Amino acid sequence: MKNMAKINPTIFKSYDIRGEFPEKINEEVAFLIGKAFVKFLKKKKPSIVVGRDNRLSSPKLKKALISGLSQAGAKIIDIGLATTPILYFTVAHFGYDGGIQITASHNPPKENGFKLVRERAIPISKKTGLLKIQKIAEKLNLKRKAKKSKLIKKEVKKEYFSFLLSQFNPCLFSGFKV
Repeated sequence: MKNMAKINPTIFKSYDIRGEFPEKINEEVAFLIGKAFVKFLKKKKPSIVVGRDNRLSSPKLKKALISGLSQAGAKIIDIGLATTPILYFTVAHFGYDGGIQITASHNPPKENGFKLVRERAIPISKKTGLLKIQKIAEKLNLKRKAKKSKLIKKEVKKEYFSFLLSQFNPCLFSGFKV
């Protein structure tokens, strides 16, 4: 079928989607993952947080992912360069419907991928949805429409660090010299 992407099934791991860039993970895959994630959530206009790590391929993947999310009708909250815990915090703290972190975690720099969470930052694994997302993505086409959704750039690091500090008793650190 024309405009259908081939997704390498080996990128779907137990707890994330990951592979070498651009051989297995590329802009086409990112676009399809974005569209498939919105369909998986089964909400009319879900609010999806997107963050990325500092790998060289992450900006390209983020642009394609946001395009797929947008085409599927999501409201996108772009938190920019952020750690995975910051993305999880943002989804849970602000009550968003889900989130996708572009990262390959501790894996080699040539790899990249996606960590997906649903509401309350509940991780999506193979058992809880990655296989469904894979099946949805494999049926989608790469045709891009001019449909635009709402894109919000949000700075959340201040709230995240305030939250972290609120979890500790400052007396525990008295006497320490740094």
